[in-house]
Amino acid sequence: MSLQAPIGLMDPAQLLNTLAMLVAVAAGWLLLATRWREWLASIRAPLEPAPGRNFQVEAMARLNQLFYRVGFAGLGLALLLSWGSRGL
Repeated sequence: MSLQAPIGLMDPAQLLNTLAMLVAVAAGWLLLATRWREWLASIRAPLEPAPGRNFQVEAMARLNQLFYRVGFAGLGLALLLSWGSRGL
């Protein structure tokens, strides 16, 4: 007995739930990668020279904030897709 179902025979709710899982994994990876970047930046901060540092810190903070927003929006979208799959 095969454990894989053919794509043509899959239930629409199952396809939507699979899409929700893929979106959740991508968003979670983005959040973890952003946290990892912040951690690495905090380790490297004392090692780098001070001139021009303020501009780099502000730019990195804005970029991290954008990544957090996109990551949490992706998790919210995954939740909505998962809830939508229950209604099908």
